[in-house]
Amino acid sequence: MGKKAAPWAISSTLEWAETNFAKLLMLDPDCLHPYEGCDENDCTMRRYQIGPPAAPAPEEEEEEEDSEEDSDEEDSAELQEARERLAALLLEVEQGDDSGRKKLSPEEIERKKREAEEMGEKARQLSKKERDELNKTRKEKSGVRLAKTGQKNRKYEGEGAVSKEEKKKKKR
Repeated sequence: MGKKAAPWAISSTLEWAETNFAKLLMLDPDCLHPYEGCDENDCTMRRYQIGPPAAPAPEEEEEEEDSEEDSDEEDSAELQEARERLAALLLEVEQGDDSGRKKLSPEEIERKKREAEEMGEKARQLSKKERDELNKTRKEKSGVRLAKTGQKNRKYEGEGAVSKEEKKKKKR
């Protein structure tokens, strides 16, 4: 069986959930619970756990009928707002690209371009040869002659000096 022939399209559903994970988490922010955790370097970092929504704090009930009507109206207004927000998020998911990334407005794009210009050019990654040229070892440096003239002749050639030919004759 191929990917498309799988029963109930589980694999395609899981792939969609993987690509749109951030959007799924934003649908109900009450289900995200922040906590502080530690990494391998014992640094404290903020992490999030997925769980059931936190229970609302119990409110004091008033016996007045006016407050019940007001709370019913508030509940229906809150419910309507939540439905609108959910519908807007679902519409964004359906219309948005599949990359799962947030789209930037033209103003934000321009602002980021200006920030990049202020920061200057990125540091260019050097190749191995270029790095070796910049950071030569002592032995590599000593093998390269930088002077354009020949070596200085320091051998004494004055009176009493012995030439190579005379040395050879003496040895024989």
